[in-house]
Amino acid sequence: MRLSKQLFLEKYRLPKLLQQHSTISLLNSGPFYQMVEKGIPLFLPIGNKLLTAIEHLCIKEAENFDFNHIDMTQVVPTDFLSLGEIFHEGFLDQFVFLKGKMDRYHLLSTPEPLLLNFLKEGLKSYRQLPIKMMFSAKFYRQLSQVQGILKSREFRMLAGASLNECSSKNESAIELFHQYTLHLAKIFLIPLSCSYNPKIKFREYFYLHPEGEETFNNTPAMSLAMTYEYGQEKKVVARYCNHTNRNMNAQFVTYGLGLQRLFFIILDSSRDSKGFRLPKIIRPFDITIIPQHDEDLPTCIEFLEYLQIPQDRILIDDRNKIPLIEKERFSDYMGIPQRLLIHKRDIIVKNRDDNSLLNELFQSLDMPSECYQKFNIKKFSHV
Repeated sequence: MRLSKQLFLEKYRLPKLLQQHSTISLLNSGPFYQMVEKGIPLFLPIGNKLLTAIEHLCIKEAENFDFNHIDMTQVVPTDFLSLGEIFHEGFLDQFVFLKGKMDRYHLLSTPEPLLLNFLKEGLKSYRQLPIKMMFSAKFYRQLSQVQGILKSREFRMLAGASLNECSSKNESAIELFHQYTLHLAKIFLIPLSCSYNPKIKFREYFYLHPEGEETFNNTPAMSLAMTYEYGQEKKVVARYCNHTNRNMNAQFVTYGLGLQRLFFIILDSSRDSKGFRLPKIIRPFDITIIPQHDEDLPTCIEFLEYLQIPQDRILIDDRNKIPLIEKERFSDYMGIPQRLLIHKRDIIVKNRDDNSLLNELFQSLDMPSECYQKFNIKKFSHV
């Protein structure tokens, strides 16, 4: 990725004192997304790369918990809403109903009625149970106030459901979602707090944060995810034949996690004095190539051929009229472990945090002899 080819180049200029800025302030002014208008974010290449990595990892890990990944439409027949629970007062007003020839539909706002239609059509026998599904999709709400942290009218959600034979299995389904959520927290290195109401079988997960709109134990927090037994006041329409050939109502547990909130939480919890020290598994780049002058760009492109790193893992900071020190700061800000400063045939190797070359990345010993004949590679020491 070449920074000179990006839109909104001002978003790649960093404030001088990073630690004086809140995470949401850095995100709003940084190279992650651009608000089309309030509540409608457009994720820019770096932000989209990070959000996509988070989303894909969540889906991949769900499969390890025996969840099947399904696709989800964002155009939903409105008459499906009758299949689900009665909506709380005001919630239906937040739905985005279409007009004209599409007036029978609304944009996806809550998935349970649509999932129930799938189950109504596709569930036949007890042998299919339990069924565990997971998907990610864009959701839409007519929010009147969008001043909160990444609170938007269009947002990405990870949602899931578990269908069981009897209510006694719902507890184990809720526990499975619990273990899955804790597993994600461990992977992303984020601290989560959890509340559970056994009476209504409702579990919710919070990230403690001073700007959070919810509370956990009287402390400001962000609600990240929740899971609960669906249809407690209404029998779900998903029916099946049990082992005695009797029609039965299936038990339904639903799950939701805000991917944009997870995006914020990961970045907020990974902050250090230089920027964001992201977990390796989701960081957008592994190495930065920095030409010290415009005329050094062809040498950078030539050197790339010798690096045993996929091209999509390399950031080339070839912005014009940006001081070298600012380019190095931006590399550190993005949590990129290593950067190469190239001038003529000289290549200086620098690391973000220490003097030793990282084994996972560029190692001069692995470079072919032809490379040493063409370039003068030096290891920079912080000492």
